[in-house]
Amino acid sequence: MTSFRLHCVVCDNAVDYFKYLVANYKDMASSQAQIEVVAHCTDDASVQKVKEQNLAHRIVAVHLNPDYYVYGNYVDVLNRIKLLFKRHPSLGGSSGHAAGLNSAFKATGGGKIDIIADTDTVIVYPEWDIFLQKILQTHAIVGTSYEDKGGASSGSGSIQTYKSSPNLTWVALSPRFPFHDVDASHRLYRHEPIKTQEQAALYGLQVGDKLLCDVGWKIPAFLKKHKASAVVLKHAKPGSPKCKVIKMANDYNEEFQLDGAPVIVHQRGSRKHPFRTQPLSAPFYDAVEAYLHEIKST
Repeated sequence: MTSFRLHCVVCDNAVDYFKYLVANYKDMASSQAQIEVVAHCTDDASVQKVKEQNLAHRIVAVHLNPDYYVYGNYVDVLNRIKLLFKRHPSLGGSSGHAAGLNSAFKATGGGKIDIIADTDTVIVYPEWDIFLQKILQTHAIVGTSYEDKGGASSGSGSIQTYKSSPNLTWVALSPRFPFHDVDASHRLYRHEPIKTQEQAALYGLQVGDKLLCDVGWKIPAFLKKHKASAVVLKHAKPGSPKCKVIKMANDYNEEFQLDGAPVIVHQRGSRKHPFRTQPLSAPFYDAVEAYLHEIKST
């Protein structure tokens, strides 16, 4: 029997997403799965709601611990000042997400398989725990990926996210590697120029491109340093004929597959779009539930 630890960065608006995610993981797991849930909360309201609804085994108040903070602009500095005066800030945007991810990575290891998941992701692979346990016997990480250059969201410009390694929308981590050392901080205020073929190979870009240093941009270098292999779930947009779960007109959502089989789907925007509202959230979850009903009926 394998133990899993599920980490989510939770803000006030994302609590309902988080509640759905926890139920989804339990529903789609085998009877063998042992799942510990950890909520890395970025504001007082999410701490209170997660506690009242008993959604997690452990709650980390990320916004009250400056060790996790990321400093990208004046708002991040103001939040640190608030702490100094014993006030409780609410962490938002990329810096809040990065702080929550830093908290999550610090809590990994100790013999358990760790999963770090955005609250608006849904797992659509039956008995996912058996599937992940098998892969992570030989690989360090399984994770979602960024859209290829030229896609609906990535565009064709020279400023791009990395393409060769898992991103931090959703990752499963082997306990055999020191993922607690990962720094998930963004550096959105300064892009990294790709000057050498070695850099190009590391990030899956071309010489002359610029790396968009969003949260997790150091993951490729971490994996290279530790000679760690990765399984990357292939990115598909709803408009693609390859998409099997979220076959809709809106290319905002994302589906991630392994060998053509859907594993994870991602709504996006859980920090700003209320759960199951129109026009983005409700159609996404309706499509997910229709797919899950179909595969459970066969």
